[in-house]
Amino acid sequence: MGCKASFLAVTAFTLVSAVDAQTSTAGISLQAPSSVMVGNPLAVAVNISGVNNLFAFQVGLMFPPATIAAESTSGGQFLPGYFVPGQIDGTNGVIAAVAGAEIGMVAGVSGNGTLCTIQFMPTAIGSATISIPISSVILLDSNLNEIPFTVTGSTVSVTANLCDIDNAGTVTVTDVQAVINEAFGSASPSNDLNGDGEVNVVDVQLDVDAALGLGCSAAA
Repeated sequence: MGCKASFLAVTAFTLVSAVDAQTSTAGISLQAPSSVMVGNPLAVAVNISGVNNLFAFQVGLMFPPATIAAESTSGGQFLPGYFVPGQIDGTNGVIAAVAGAEIGMVAGVSGNGTLCTIQFMPTAIGSATISIPISSVILLDSNLNEIPFTVTGSTVSVTANLCDIDNAGTVTVTDVQAVINEAFGSASPSNDLNGDGEVNVVDVQLDVDAALGLGCSAAA
């Protein structure tokens, strides 16, 4: 409650002239890929659609900490002004009080766009359901009237990292060496990472990139 009160107090100093009462309902939804490999970055966008005269917002998320870890939040391009990154509770899987608002005597923004983006790191195989608690959301127009809204979450399937050849949980030089052995014929070619029908230097490079923390680009 304290975060909400302080956020609303700040926006009160930047009011514009009164506008008509809200008559439409905005939609808040999460945009995420349907699946991602363990160890590959996962970006989840918090999008808004059908909004009229949006001046400020606050939103929170819930996620399964046993499957994905939240790393950071960043503001979107839809609502110019200032951005509050909120607080990440990685133990309980909660992201609270991510907020943004216009600055100065300006009208609110209408239409569709991205409010913010959350960066996650998948850590274990499983199904990761990310939700937006209704109680965490505040949408205000330029007269500080609340804007009605609906919310839609997202579920991401976290799959095994194909570049983690030995299934040790991380991609290391051991995995790279295994692909090199296959590419040069000293081991059975079973890790065709790019799916072109053979194990060669391209697959080695994909595994090297994963070992360097650049993500695994193997074909699913």
